[in-house]
Amino acid sequence: VSQSRYKEDKDNDLLVFGFEPNPKSREILKHGSSQWPDPIDPKLIGKKLIVLPFALYSQEGVNLVPFFTTKNNSGCSSLFHPKTIEIEEKIQVEAIPLKSFFSIFPFDQVPFIEYIKIDAQGADFEIIKGIGHYLARVAIITLEPEQEEYPDAINPLEEIDQFLNQNHFFRRYSLDCDDPTFVNKTYRDLVTGGKIKPYQK
Repeated sequence: VSQSRYKEDKDNDLLVFGFEPNPKSREILKHGSSQWPDPIDPKLIGKKLIVLPFALYSQEGVNLVPFFTTKNNSGCSSLFHPKTIEIEEKIQVEAIPLKSFFSIFPFDQVPFIEYIKIDAQGADFEIIKGIGHYLARVAIITLEPEQEEYPDAINPLEEIDQFLNQNHFFRRYSLDCDDPTFVNKTYRDLVTGGKIKPYQK
């Protein structure tokens, strides 16, 4: 998410939860030192952006897993060993399934999640499988099914497509997203009417 997304939040009710296992990336967020355009104002962290220091995966419980941090671009860091990108170090991080987070989410106050954006360097399918039955409470999912750079990852778009189709989602091609985006049929009218939408900048 970028700063411009918050500027567009006319109702001032946007709250984003970000899962970031890389300590270096968390420091970049904290200091507002991202090299990407339109970085988030650090003053929003802890208020409108909650950063959680976990990797996401499908395995139950809290697990310590290896994590490969990469040089020059911390955003290429991954649970999987990259093929061509230079590694800075291998560390251990805590990983949880997203359903563990949703099990304590206040769905009595916020009945569904408008948007999940996944860019997990090969772990996208694992994250989706880890949502469990809470998929029914998610309106839109965008992901980046990277597999070539992370050969140990099992992240094929065809399998993701089939899995989400079986869980009441359909692929939507007209939502101004470059990456594969899926809409929950339950929330089709809200998406079609523009009341909820993905945001990829």
